[in-house]
Amino acid sequence: MIGAPQILLAHHLKMQKLPAFLREHEKLARQCAAGEDDGKTSVIETHQRKLGQNFTPIVYTSKSILYSSISLEEDAGRSAEQHPDVLGGTLMKSITRTLLASTTLALMTATGAMADGIGASLLTQQHPFYIEINNAMEAEADARGVPLEVSIATQDLSKQLADVEDFIVKGVDVLVISPVDSQGALPAIMKAKAAGIEVITVDVPAEGVDVTSYIGTDNYAGGVRAAELMGEQLGGEGKVAIIDYPTVQSVVARIDGFKKGLEEFPGIEIVAQQTGITRAEALAAAQNMLQANPDISGIFGFGDDAALAAAVAVKSAGLSEQVQVIGFDGMEEARNAVDSDPVMVGVIQQFPDQMGKMAVDTAIAIMNGEEVPAEQPIVPGVYTGK
Repeated sequence: MIGAPQILLAHHLKMQKLPAFLREHEKLARQCAAGEDDGKTSVIETHQRKLGQNFTPIVYTSKSILYSSISLEEDAGRSAEQHPDVLGGTLMKSITRTLLASTTLALMTATGAMADGIGASLLTQQHPFYIEINNAMEAEADARGVPLEVSIATQDLSKQLADVEDFIVKGVDVLVISPVDSQGALPAIMKAKAAGIEVITVDVPAEGVDVTSYIGTDNYAGGVRAAELMGEQLGGEGKVAIIDYPTVQSVVARIDGFKKGLEEFPGIEIVAQQTGITRAEALAAAQNMLQANPDISGIFGFGDDAALAAAVAVKSAGLSEQVQVIGFDGMEEARNAVDSDPVMVGVIQQFPDQMGKMAVDTAIAIMNGEEVPAEQPIVPGVYTGK
């Protein structure tokens, strides 16, 4: 069964057998693709009948076919002559080319590019966390023989929107996305859904739109565990600062969980909170907060990079004996720092390899017509050293 709307040449239709009338349409399609139709556009319109076969219009035009949705039963090989009621018999000519121009999918008529399987737009490849997600996705897709194309947004929303647009045009079956901006990615996700593409978000959830499934760490719970660790390390007393990334919903959940968890420690006060998305920005944020609040005793970094940068700032300020840092992600560099650097007292550990594998497995289940959970949370761990 072929599900989401796609643009395909007829010989790319994924069926073992074609009904006789579709084989005739395939012949027409090949003529169109070869430019032998003199630029004319024809629509073969068929209609749902009691057999349960559901055909929506197939649009043939020079070098393109807009395939909207074909669902065939096991008896799809039977011809239209045997079941004349399946074919409405309506052949409409002179359909204007604006029918194709009106949809983003029709852009494929200019490129002739084809795609199926999974398209993945990942936030970055500058962080080990996303490198692990990417590697796990590629390994699982290869193991299960499913086409996978990965694009990297480099933390640039405009690039991510363009990458998703490209996947829509190519006609992927499932889009996997870790949004650069939980709200900013909304238009791209909505457009993919409108094109009939199922959407899975990984690590970072999207705001304002329902997706087929979200796979990620239970970030709120992870934030609470970070607060518990901070409270234990500080003995329930002290002033703490936060380095955050407020446009990413997963980080918002971590910070919310951290603040909620600290309510159990009334002697701990949050005195500063600044954004530090990259390691360089996090270093500047930590330096600023330490300078403005020299009595800070703890810093929570939303991710490993933020925490590692904070640790550098603490040591540079000569506050190694005073300030303790907790991170979130738990990649190898951060775990090594916890093992060797007294300033880094712990990290909340995520499991990106599980996320990547689960994303591909979920996409395959969707393509097979299976139901999948709307949310698939992964419980984080706490790493405090070997």
